[in-house]
Amino acid sequence: MRNKFTLVLMAITIAITGMLATNTAEAAKRKVVIEDHTGAWCGWCPLGMDGLEEFENLYGESVIGVGVHNGDNMTISTYQTPLAQSMGVTGYPSGTINRIAFNGAKAIHPSAWASPLSSTVNSNVPVGVTLDVDYDKTTGAYTATITAVVESPVNADLGFNLWILQDYMTGSGTGWNQSNYLSGNATYSNSKFFDLPSSIPGFLHMDVFRAATAGLEGEQGTFPAGTVPAGTYKQVYTGNVTNMNVTDKNNAFFVAVVHNKTTKEIMNADRVGKVVKPKDRLATSVTDAYISVVNDTKHNGEVTLKNENDWSITADLSIDTDKSIIPAGWGVSLSNSTVTLAGNATRKVQIEVLKNKIEGFAQIVLKVVPQESANVSVTTDATVFFMSENIEDAIIYGFDDGIAPIINAINASGELTKPVLVSGASDIITNFPQMSNFKTAVLTVTDRSIGFSDATTSGQLALIKSLMTKGCDIMIASCFDVINLGGIVNGLQPTAEATDFFTNTLGVSMGSPLQVLNSSNQLVPVPFTGVSGDPISNGLSFNYNTAYNSTTYPFYAVYLATMQLNGKTNAQAILSAATSASPTTLNENNNKVGIRLDNNGQRTVYFSFALDPVPSPGRDQLIKTTLNWLKGAGATAKGPSISLSTTQVVFGEINETKTGTETIQVTNTGDEALVISAINFKTGTNFKVKGSTPLTIDAGQKVNVSVEFTPTEVKNYTDVITIVSNDKANPNSVVTVMGIGISGTASVSGIIPNVFTMTVGPNPVVNNSEIRLEINGSVNLNLELIDATGRVVRTIYNGVSTSNTLDLNAAQLSSGTYYLNANVNGKTTQLPVVVTK
Repeated sequence: MRNKFTLVLMAITIAITGMLATNTAEAAKRKVVIEDHTGAWCGWCPLGMDGLEEFENLYGESVIGVGVHNGDNMTISTYQTPLAQSMGVTGYPSGTINRIAFNGAKAIHPSAWASPLSSTVNSNVPVGVTLDVDYDKTTGAYTATITAVVESPVNADLGFNLWILQDYMTGSGTGWNQSNYLSGNATYSNSKFFDLPSSIPGFLHMDVFRAATAGLEGEQGTFPAGTVPAGTYKQVYTGNVTNMNVTDKNNAFFVAVVHNKTTKEIMNADRVGKVVKPKDRLATSVTDAYISVVNDTKHNGEVTLKNENDWSITADLSIDTDKSIIPAGWGVSLSNSTVTLAGNATRKVQIEVLKNKIEGFAQIVLKVVPQESANVSVTTDATVFFMSENIEDAIIYGFDDGIAPIINAINASGELTKPVLVSGASDIITNFPQMSNFKTAVLTVTDRSIGFSDATTSGQLALIKSLMTKGCDIMIASCFDVINLGGIVNGLQPTAEATDFFTNTLGVSMGSPLQVLNSSNQLVPVPFTGVSGDPISNGLSFNYNTAYNSTTYPFYAVYLATMQLNGKTNAQAILSAATSASPTTLNENNNKVGIRLDNNGQRTVYFSFALDPVPSPGRDQLIKTTLNWLKGAGATAKGPSISLSTTQVVFGEINETKTGTETIQVTNTGDEALVISAINFKTGTNFKVKGSTPLTIDAGQKVNVSVEFTPTEVKNYTDVITIVSNDKANPNSVVTVMGIGISGTASVSGIIPNVFTMTVGPNPVVNNSEIRLEINGSVNLNLELIDATGRVVRTIYNGVSTSNTLDLNAAQLSSGTYYLNANVNGKTTQLPVVVTK
């Protein structure tokens, strides 16, 4: 049986002609092709799948998603590998939008798709493309005709291409099951992947690329070489999808592409054959999205809903509490909880906000969810911002997930009175002029977002300069600004105003950025040291970029920026990076990562690094002392002040006949003697402290407190130490201690609690197995395979490692029991491996 594509569903074939197969090219509007480089193994790749679904829902047939797979059972390596190389794909997920470069990069993360997509979709383009396909789903044979209407001459070599894609590709096991790092991750609670398992069995892969009839860039076909005159050009392709990696003929479909072979861009495209259900969706628009509020007054934000379909839609309305920011005590309500709109009708609804006496900033997101029907329900939303007139202390943030630990540390410091969390987006700054009246402001930008030194974020720099002029005390933490000024690595061009600000207002020159995520995706720790006697950093030291934990704290830095004082201001260095981090480029002059200025009472502190990769308690102490200096008279805080090297002591595995010892370093960062009057345990059965109290520590001095662990049986042990001192701000410092009692001379669990977990599978192994390492941060690892006599059979890994997967080749090993012997930062654990032949 042979049928053309039509909108009528038939028993054996689905054909699409009429409107879908003959889409007019008269308007010559550009359709966007998103090539999503993805893979079943890639745990973050569901972000790309979410993005494709979101934009296809938003723009309909104007967006064509293509899943280009890597490293799984759907990979077409002869196509994907050279395409990824030519597009500059260095990580997954990445996507290209019509293969156009945006801010210097063609391959961009899904989180950055929205802006370039909105500027490209339906834009004017000189070439319109339509596709007509005669397809027999029984045999897989097709004849595809691509029609390109060139409306004005194109001074480039153009090329035709026909892609074959497939929906609902699935299988079982590795290479099919989708890895999912969004599972249970609160940052992505709005994603459909949030409630799915970390490995999704039987996952249905959509829009999967299967073949291109004319390679990466298409073929000239009927186009003339060089300048292509206005006119109509046709190219016909015939073939059979069974010869093009298609596993299910019923779910194959086709995409026509016209390439600009000169610029490597995709000029335009068309898609037929994909079965797309009608979508129930209500469009939203906001009358006034920025509303200033006063006490005990109700304020309304008006949202207009429009049904752009020809049929009636009933939708439920609610406040999206996951996306909204609602200050404590503010009342928020809706004028309607349900609306029904006839085809092409509109309806106005009100977001009602009642402010109490607490100053704040609100971001209220109205969620519009069409009720269940035979169609696809597409959720839309609308956002209205409300801000108090009289905010004094503010935390101004970028749109990034690393802000949470910084906010927690600011609130815990007690230095700011009810600080208000305020968006630092340019539209917020423009529409709320009261932001320039803040008394104290913390501007924080994490390593995952941009700073304020390029043209796209000029509003942030203008706000900073205005705040400084009006006497606002400011703390700024933003690595990307110095990175941009010291050497462009992320495609953003710094402005002349930003260069002037750093050079003449802050008084610093920028060094070349250091990469602290190496080519093997291993984190590179960098020691930071404070300045002795400084009111902010005295006694402070920590290893930057060591806070990362893939499960509980997924924040790390890729680059580190450093500064050098240029003498144009009274700036003083307060924090330096170890020159050993880059001996060829760093010296004692250009290794500064923190400075402070006092301009007749207006105080500024600038850190050239993101705060989220700083490990706690270093991050907490740095934020507290910085805010203390900003708010105080400039002298070191009076009285004793306790600082601990750690708040968690992990002994690892100790034989039940042995005693393990670990050390807590206690530093007095104050200017009076610190007296530790008692060190108490919650239980004190198997842990104890060597030495006695009271213990006196002079200002600026350190002592080591030794903790012993003696297990009496094989099990896990946990206790809590309370260090009682005369530090008024922190009289009871708490440290958690833990360890594992084992029997024998070595651990056989493969676990060092909270640091290292090693598993191997398959086990027993015949020829090949896989060693999986879960590591908190980065560690020094020596991993060896030893036999039952303790002889080292081979060294598998020796060096600095983060979470990793290693191969275990047992092809040359005799049958028997072996042990993976891991030495991790001086602690040892083993895991038995059985080899069978």
